[in-house]
Amino acid sequence: MVQSDGEEPIIANVRDQSAEEAYLAQIRRLTLDAARALEEERARISRELHDELGQTLTAINLNLAWLTSRSTGWDVKTQERLTEAKQFVNQLLDSVRSLSTSLRPPILDNRDLREAVRSYAAEFSRRSGIACRAVAVPTDLEVHDPVATTLFRIFQEAMTNVARHSLAAKCGIFLRSVGPEIELKVRDSGVGAVPKRLEGVQSLGIAGMRERAASMGGTLVVQNRPEGGVCVTARLPWRQAEKRNNP
Repeated sequence: MVQSDGEEPIIANVRDQSAEEAYLAQIRRLTLDAARALEEERARISRELHDELGQTLTAINLNLAWLTSRSTGWDVKTQERLTEAKQFVNQLLDSVRSLSTSLRPPILDNRDLREAVRSYAAEFSRRSGIACRAVAVPTDLEVHDPVATTLFRIFQEAMTNVARHSLAAKCGIFLRSVGPEIELKVRDSGVGAVPKRLEGVQSLGIAGMRERAASMGGTLVVQNRPEGGVCVTARLPWRQAEKRNNP
C-alpha cells in the first residue's frame, strides 16, 4: 500500500500500557497474598509439629528412659529392642525439629532476620560440610516482616542451590542496609552455573526467588563470579515496607 505522496504508511500496533501494568500489578498483589497465606499455614504446621508431635515423642522418650533404668534383669534381646526404640524416637525427634524449622524457623518470630540467617547458616554448615560465614552490617541490624520472611525464603532457596549444584567448599552470606533498601548476598566458591540456569530458564528455584523479590517491589540478580562460584543478590525496599505493615 502506497500513499499519494509515494511514501509507505507507518502502521503502529499500540497497546494499552496502563492496562497491562495494572494487570501485572494485580497479579503481583495476588501472588503476595498467596505467599502470605502459605507462610501462615507453614507457621501453623510448624507449631503443631513442634508442640504436639515433638512433645509426644519427648514423652515416649521419657517412658523409654524409665524402662531402661529398670531393665537390668531383662534378657539381652529385650534390652537391645529397647535401645533400638530409643534410637528410633531420637531420630524422629531430630526429623520433626528439622522439618519444623524449615517450615518456619521459630527464631524468625522470636528475634529477627539476622539471627535466623546465622542460625540457619550454622546448621547448614553442620549438615553439608560447607564452611559458612554470615555477616550483618550494621551488627545490630533489625529487619521485620514482611521483608524478613521474604528475604529468608530467598536465602533458603539460595542455600539449597549451593548444596545441590555448587560443589563449593565455602559460602559467604552478607546482609546489609543500603539506604532505603535491604540487601542480601549469598556467594559460594563453587563451579558456577550455565547462563540459562542463571536466567531462571532451567531453574524453578531461581524463578521463584526472582518472583518473591518482585512481589515486594525488589530485584534479584544471579550471576557467575569472575573468581568462580555464583553470587545471588536480592534487594528489597525496606523502611517503606515496614512502615506500611506496621503503622
